[in-house]
Order: sequence, then structure tokens, then C-alpha cells
Amino acid sequence: MTDKTRKSVLLAVLILLALGGAAFWSYDFLDTQHSSALAAQRDLTAIEGFAQRIEAARQRPKLAAEQEQVGTQTTALIEKAATAAGILPDTNNNRFMEIKPQPAQRVGETNFREKPTVLKFKNVTLEQVVRLMHALAAGEPALHAKSLQLSCMNADDTTNWSAEITLTYLIYDEAKSQ
Repeated sequence: MTDKTRKSVLLAVLILLALGGAAFWSYDFLDTQHSSALAAQRDLTAIEGFAQRIEAARQRPKLAAEQEQVGTQTTALIEKAATAAGILPDTNNNRFMEIKPQPAQRVGETNFREKPTVLKFKNVTLEQVVRLMHALAAGEPALHAKSLQLSCMNADDTTNWSAEITLTYLIYDEAKSQ
């Protein structure tokens, strides 16, 4: 074998070794990437399961204990909304305000009870009544107006009214679902 041939063979062997090393490194790299992709897919599946459980819990009605807390906060929510509507504070003491919580009643054959609260005002404008109901409905938690009764205080003065508003909120009663 000539010197030139030996160099050519040696060069070919070196190239083959380099290509073999590159192929081995590529296989190892791709195998690692494949393992990482499988782990990421398992993680994604687990996270999607968690997200579905969170969404299901979010869609589930609040428990009665959580909703009953609204009952203790109802007066404060009403007073805050009345202040925002310009009904409170009543500096002239001529706006009678009465808040009467009523007992909760079952809503048909469902797992819900409806908790009403009756509000009574006098010498309020229609704008104040609408602002009050809007503030209560937009608040967290929302109190919804179930009924509204208006009566004019004086036939000559149609700006001041008496208002009786029945507000409600729903309570999820888990005992019914068992």
C-alpha cells in the first residue's frame, strides 16, 4: 500500500468514525428529546385534568355555608349601595329605611333556597331607586330585585316616592342533593 493510499484509507476511516459519532450523538439527542416530549405530554394531560376539575368546581354552586355569609353581609351591602345611590347618609332624617330579612324558601324541587330581604324607603327619587338596584345587582355577590313597589308620596310632588324592594339571592343547599 502506498503512502497516498494509506492516507486515503485513514481519512476514510476518520470520516466514518466522525459520521458514526455524529449518528450516535444524534440518536442520543433525539432519544432525550423524545423522552422529554413524552414527559411534557404526560404533564399536559395532568394539567388539563386539573383545569377541568377547577372549571367543574367553579361551575358548581357555592355551598350553603359560603352563601349564608352573604346573609350576614347583606345589610352592609345594602347600605353601601344606598350610599352610592345618594340615599344615605340622610342628613334630614326624612328617608325612612327599613331592612327586613325574610326566611329562605326552597326553589321548587331543586337544591336551592331563595333568601329574600325587604327594603323600605320613603322620600326617594326614581333615579335613586334605579341606582340602588343597579349597584346591588352589579355587586359581588349579586343581590337581585325580585319585586319593586312604588307609590307617590304626594300627588302634587312626583319627584319623591316610597319604595319597597324585595331583594333575593340563591343559597345552594347541599343537604337536599343527598
